[in-house]
Parts: sequence; C-alpha cells; structure tokens
Amino acid sequence: MKRVILISGCSSGFGKLAAVRCARKGATVVATMRNLDRRAALDAAAEAAGVQLDVRQLDVVDPESRRACVEGVLRDHGQIDVLVNNAGFGIFGPFEEVPEAELRAIFETNFFGAAELTRLVLPAMRDNRRGTVINVSSGQGRAGIPGFSTYGASKFAVEGWSQAMAHEVGLFGVRVCCIEPGSCKTEFSFASMHRHAHTDSGPYARQMAAVQRFMAPIYMASPERVARAITRMSFRRRPPARVPIGVDTRALLWAKTFLGLRLLRWITRAILPRLAPRAARESTPAPPAP
Repeated sequence: MKRVILISGCSSGFGKLAAVRCARKGATVVATMRNLDRRAALDAAAEAAGVQLDVRQLDVVDPESRRACVEGVLRDHGQIDVLVNNAGFGIFGPFEEVPEAELRAIFETNFFGAAELTRLVLPAMRDNRRGTVINVSSGQGRAGIPGFSTYGASKFAVEGWSQAMAHEVGLFGVRVCCIEPGSCKTEFSFASMHRHAHTDSGPYARQMAAVQRFMAPIYMASPERVARAITRMSFRRRPPARVPIGVDTRALLWAKTFLGLRLLRWITRAILPRLAPRAARESTPAPPAP
C-alpha cells in the first residue's frame, strides 16, 4: 500500500513544497490548510509537478476540525503512516512587549495544535505498529536569540515534548523526528512575523534594530532544503531524533555547546549593538553593563 502522509500548513512554505515532493515519491499526501481559499498556490505547484494531492481543511487549534480531518483520512485511506506537524507562525519583538493573548496564541498553534493532532493520530499508528511523527521545530527551539523569545519558547516546548514522547511511542514502533530549520526565505519570513510595540522605538529599539540588521541577509536560504529533509524523513524507517538545517542553526548549536550560555550571551550583547543602524544607536540608550 502507498504510504499515507498527513501534512499541516500546506498553503505555503515548507508544507506546500514537502507535499509536492512526497507525492512525487509515490506517497498518498493529504495536504491540509486552515483556509481552503488559499489553496491556489498548492494546486498550481501540484499541477506543475504532475501529481495529485488530497487537499483538506484543517485548523490545528480547532478540536472539531482536528477530529474531523483525522477521522476522514482514516476512513478514506485506512491509515496514516506519517504525520508532519508543520503549521505555525512567528512573533518578532522583545518578550515584555508581547501581549499575553499573542503569547497564548503562538503556543496554541505551534505547540498545543501539534500535540493534540498527534494525540488523534497515535492510536492508528500504535495499532499498525509503525508510524513517524515529524515536528517542524526550529534551531531556536534549542538556543534562543534576542527578539524571538516568544517564538523560541513555543519551539523549546515542541523539542521537549518530542524528546520525551519518542521514548513512550517507540515501544510501539512509532518514531519521532524534529526538523530544525534555520532562517529561510519563505512566506513565513522575518518580514512577515508579527511585530509589537517598541520594536522600532522605545527601550528595546537598539537591540531589535541590531537583530534585524543581523538577520536580514540570512533570510536567503532556500526552503527547498527543508522540504527535502521532511521528505527524506517521511520515507526513512528510522529517522534521527533531530535534523538541524542551515549554517546559522549549526553555528548557534555549536556556540551553545562549546562556548556555554554565559559566554554566548556576552558575545551577543557585545556584538549586536554595533550592528544597529546609526539612527537606532543615537536615539536609544545603551543597555546596562553586564
């Protein structure tokens, strides 16, 4: 039987590219998105690749939508071999300026949505004694950087959950893998992240301007690399627990491992202010000494 792969967040970015790639390798791909009015780009990509996709509605934060989607896939295809938890969004700005409602919203999508969707899929995987759960995490789920404290927190939660769950479900032949992308140029890019008050003015402006200047040239990596990794892991019998992707992710993890958090924090505080545009340096006070 064909491998059945369920992917969330397929209207754009990694999800769209991975759905087409997996279908080209012969899988039955159930490509889902919150709003089916946004399926035009996915349909065009599938047509260009000469593949067919089973496109369905799925809002990962809606319990009824999750239940209906999983039940429908199992009814129509009989199994789910791979679940790719890809749906998510980002927030840029200092933690102090992020409203509580948005903090809860990002966890509802990036963590709870993925967790509850997985909960619905696991019984079928256990019954079949096989399956793979692929969680699209981030390098920032293992090492945090300024301006992404809220987004990083949601991905740290994904990493911790995935690591522990892998021990639990491994007894039933189910594997768990975290894909950890660095910065990629997709619709889910630095420019499209939610922003908040005092990101461009106020006490954090100097630091946020430096982060933006530092990150901007990084957002040139191809999202195809992430899609290829998702596809490879979807067809591997024993995928690794973590797949870091990108020079920035690898550099950040190396620095955290070999320099330690204290030295990494000192380097960040010493270098970032020098990267801020002149206007931001002159209009905001310098941060206190460490």
